[in-house]
Amino acid sequence: MLEAAGPEELRLDGLTAELPAVPDRPGRVVADPRAPFFGAVLAERALLPGPDAHVGPHTFAQWLKSR
Repeated sequence: MLEAAGPEELRLDGLTAELPAVPDRPGRVVADPRAPFFGAVLAERALLPGPDAHVGPHTFAQWLKSR
C-alpha cells in the first residue's frame, strides 16, 4: 500500500479551517485531544506519515484549490 503525504504537517482542526465554508452549518471546529478517533484516543502525532511515505510537492491549500 502506498502511503502518500504533502510537504506540510497539519493538525486536523487546522486542516478543517482551510475547507470552504458550508452554508447553514452552525458552530466551529474545537480541538479535544481526549476525543476518540474511531474509538481510540491517539497520540498527538499518531496520524503523521511514516518514514517510507511518498511526500508530494503540493500543500493542502494548493491541492484543495485544484479541486
